Amino acid sequence: LLSVLIKGVQIEGLHGKKGCRQRVFDSFKERENGILVCTDVLARGVDIPVVQWVIQYDPPSAASAFVHRCGRTARIGQEGNALLLLLPHEETYLEFLSINQQVTLMRMDLDSDIVNMTTKIRKLASRDRQLMEKGIRGFVAFVQSYMKHECSLIFRLKDLDIGGSAMSFGLLRLPRMPELRGKPAPGFEDADVDIDSIRYTSTVMEEARQRKLQRARDAIPVAGKRKRSGPQDEAWSKKKKKVEKKKAADVKRVRLGFLDKKTQSGWKDSE
Repeated sequence: LLSVLIKGVQIEGLHGKKGCRQRVFDSFKERENGILVCTDVLARGVDIPVVQWVIQYDPPSAASAFVHRCGRTARIGQEGNALLLLLPHEETYLEFLSINQQVTLMRMDLDSDIVNMTTKIRKLASRDRQLMEKGIRGFVAFVQSYMKHECSLIFRLKDLDIGGSAMSFGLLRLPRMPELRGKPAPGFEDADVDIDSIRYTSTVMEEARQRKLQRARDAIPVAGKRKRSGPQDEAWSKKKKKVEKKKAADVKRVRLGFLDKKTQSGWKDSE
C-alpha cells in the first residue's frame, strides 16, 4: 500500500521467516535511501547507519522500548529524528515517558495542507481483495494490542476513535469482533460496494476463491442432518484464538506423549 501512496521511494517490510527478514534487512542497509516497515524486533541490537527518521505509528507497549526505538537513529554522533504519533486523549503518555524514561518530547505541529488519503485507500481496497483482507487483519491486531497496552489508564478502548481508526485502515465494513461489541464507531460509513464481488489481483488466488465459492453453492444439505448449534457467524478474532489455543494444547500433549504412539508404548514397556 505504501508503495502505491509514496512514489519514487523503495519501501520494504520486515516480516516472515528469519531468513527472509535477514535478506530484507541486509538489502535496506545497503540502500542510500528508503523506508523499512518493521515491529519492535528491530528496536534494539541492530545498527543501521544514517537513519534520519524513526516514525512510531503505535506507542510501544513497554515504555523502555520507546528509548530503544529512538536509538536506531542519531548513531555514533550523527543527527536524527524520532516521531511518535498520538491521539489527543493519549497526550498524557508524554508525561508518563518523562517520569518513567526521563525523556522530554516536543510537539510537532502538522502542516495545514496535509492530504487525507482515507478515500484513496478505501478505493484501492475495493479493487483488491488481498489489500482489503490485510486492512482487516491490521485493524483487528491494532485493536487487540491497544487493549493490552501497559498504560491501560491512558490507552483505553472506550476512548479510541474506532470509526476513524477503521477508516484509516481502509476498511469497507467493520469486522465482527467481541472487543467492539456494543461500542459506537462514529465517523465510519460502510462503503457502497458488494464485498463478495471484490476480486484478488492474483489470478491463482482468485481462481482458488471461485472454486471455494462454487463448492459452497453446489453443496447439498444431507436429509435428517441436525443443524449445528451455536452462533453461525463467529467473530474472526475469536476463531483465531480458538485455533491458537488448540495448537498450544496439541504441542503440550505431544510433549507429554499422548499423541506419540512410540513414546506411549515405551512407557508401557517400562512399566
